[in-house]
Amino acid sequence: MNDAALTPAADSPLLTVTATCLASLPLLAQADLLLAAARLFRPPAADLAALTGDLAAAAGTLVHGAGLPAAHAVVETLTALAGAVATTPPEELTIEYVRLFEGEMACPPNETAYIRRDKGAVLGDIAGFYHAFGVATAACEKPDHVAAELEFMAALLVMQVKATTTEKAETARHALSLFVADHAGDRVPSFTARLAAVAALPSISKPPPCSPPFGKAWPSCRALPYQNSCRTAERIPQTRPVT
Repeated sequence: MNDAALTPAADSPLLTVTATCLASLPLLAQADLLLAAARLFRPPAADLAALTGDLAAAAGTLVHGAGLPAAHAVVETLTALAGAVATTPPEELTIEYVRLFEGEMACPPNETAYIRRDKGAVLGDIAGFYHAFGVATAACEKPDHVAAELEFMAALLVMQVKATTTEKAETARHALSLFVADHAGDRVPSFTARLAAVAALPSISKPPPCSPPFGKAWPSCRALPYQNSCRTAERIPQTRPVT
């Protein structure tokens, strides 16, 4: 068998499938990073040490695969944070979590805690995004919780990858750009800066993903996804998803 027999033709479906899969990898890596960040803002659980240990080991692959700016700094930050959380006694993490996010709320995890405009309108806008894409938060959780917002962003990235039409993929991408512009893009850096200032445990006071030094790059790449089919993100559209 000659080499030519092993080379797909230029119009081969194999090349189309391969190109599509490669273009999807940055989006899936971004989704994994957002889910990892969201998990760090959830109550500590028995599996947290194992999860953060895995995250520390995979940080380089995920960050570079996601096509993030300032990748080296993000890898260092993420690896240090995940490693520190994995080695902190669970009871210490739980006590600090309650102090920061539930008890005295030294660092409120909700977006509306950091704004002065109509909080009801903000919550309604976030709920509208969730409803438009069939996403619901737990009954005991407000829609503007930082973990819920990060998980929603991850869901939109996955929806782009799984979309069966170009129109559906663009709808998810536009919604993500709008959500970052109107909500997560402003609140995540403010939230994590506050967290670094008030956290008592070194493992928590280290900047989490989506915060400084990642935050230094955030304003220039707020219109996620950072990379889609080897193209930079287009300008944020001015239309919202239909609710």
